[in-house]
Amino acid sequence: MLSVCMIVKNEEKYLKDCLSSVKKAADEIIVVDTGSTDSTLKIAEEFNCRIFHFSWIDDFSEARNFSLEKASTNWILYLDADERLSPNSVSEIKKISNTSFKCGYRCNVFSIDEQKNHPSVMSYVRLFPADENIRFRGKVHEQIEFSLHENNFPVRNSSIEIIHEGYNVSEDELKKKAERNIKLLLKEYETNPTGYYAFQIGQTNGILKNNSLAEEYFLKALNDKSLKNEYRGVAFRFLAICAAERKDYQTALNLIEKSISADDKQPLTIMTAAKIYNHLKLYDKAVQAVKLALIVNRNAGKKNYQSAQNIFMNEEELILHGLEIAHSSMNKELFSFLIENSNPVSNGKLKILKKIFEGTQISDQEFVNYLSDAEEAQLRIICSAIHNYDIDKKIHLLEMLSFKFPENADVIINLGKTYQHMQRYSEAITIYERIVSIQPDDPSAYFYLISASLQEQNINKAIEVLGKAADKFKDMPEVISKLKNISSKLAAYI
Repeated sequence: MLSVCMIVKNEEKYLKDCLSSVKKAADEIIVVDTGSTDSTLKIAEEFNCRIFHFSWIDDFSEARNFSLEKASTNWILYLDADERLSPNSVSEIKKISNTSFKCGYRCNVFSIDEQKNHPSVMSYVRLFPADENIRFRGKVHEQIEFSLHENNFPVRNSSIEIIHEGYNVSEDELKKKAERNIKLLLKEYETNPTGYYAFQIGQTNGILKNNSLAEEYFLKALNDKSLKNEYRGVAFRFLAICAAERKDYQTALNLIEKSISADDKQPLTIMTAAKIYNHLKLYDKAVQAVKLALIVNRNAGKKNYQSAQNIFMNEEELILHGLEIAHSSMNKELFSFLIENSNPVSNGKLKILKKIFEGTQISDQEFVNYLSDAEEAQLRIICSAIHNYDIDKKIHLLEMLSFKFPENADVIINLGKTYQHMQRYSEAITIYERIVSIQPDDPSAYFYLISASLQEQNINKAIEVLGKAADKFKDMPEVISKLKNISSKLAAYI
């Protein structure tokens, strides 16, 4: 027999669908409410749930353990309100919960992410025997697996699937959750400074864009030799990306290869490696990594790929990143491979990129037809491939792109650089001023604007932009160093 145990608060948006998905598998549903003020409890009553109340004390494990104490069956499945049990998993759950074998089962939790196009599948113990010694730990990101191991309960993989909708929300909502979690994680870390909690603090700071703090805690996590390899892989990947953003590609290379060594089944990690190889002109390695990322991405989520940190890449996004690498390395074989291996819908849209890449002339009407269905994710590779055309055709296509996507930084930067190359400096300045307004925190926009101003011999404009940049980026030593070099060169004009 099976108890489904849940803790809830103001979950009217999700709860009905969750309860509908488990009612055929559960002998009872335990709902522990921590202070709902919406219709959550009414919905729970409609499904004949056993409802209990728990005063919230900033501790998810305490609330979860309270729910376990109320269960009257011999098996527990725990869920959150924003999750759904896959209909295909009901029979497997019934089969397991009718046995007396004491074993924890990992379930595949598929997280939908339509906001960033990075869905994930992660494997956690969600199904386990009811036993007074089996209890959750941790104020947040609570775990049951430690308790199972300590009590000599084996842990096995299952094919049970749970669909999670909680990450399919706006960035602001994700940040609100992260702000709540970071307080609990730091409190937990004070008394339990394990690599696992250091890792979770790193992850949460990453969501909050506190990259320096994220790096600090990921390094602490990596010092814990018992940290799981899948967590080590994520930590090394984050550190590698930060190093690459600082243009320290040798350090990034070392870190991303450590990430792959820890966990070689993560498409996002392999594609990150491809980009780093490409920056270092290690083109053969970059090409191999792109192909491998595509293969691994298609296998991610299969039973033999189970992981606690398996993040998919949107396949079209992956192919577009690969096409950028194919273009920069001038690898026609990779370009053709990616287009041939794209899905039928993408294949039709990407064929024009192949023509552009190969320098085949295209008519304005072909390009207009393409733009009618083009997405912003494709613009970087379009801009890159357009470089194969002569300057007049290139500027014409970029102006068409700029009309269609007036706020896209990739398009506008490429248009500005092309104007500058054509010595149309005043038009380049106008374009770069748009970049500064669109991406005010990007130092490169200011550098482009200063460069074009100097070439037009508009010294006052260059000095004005230099001053704004110095004030804007005063806390970024690398940027200030470059600005000082420009300032010293400006002295020759004054």
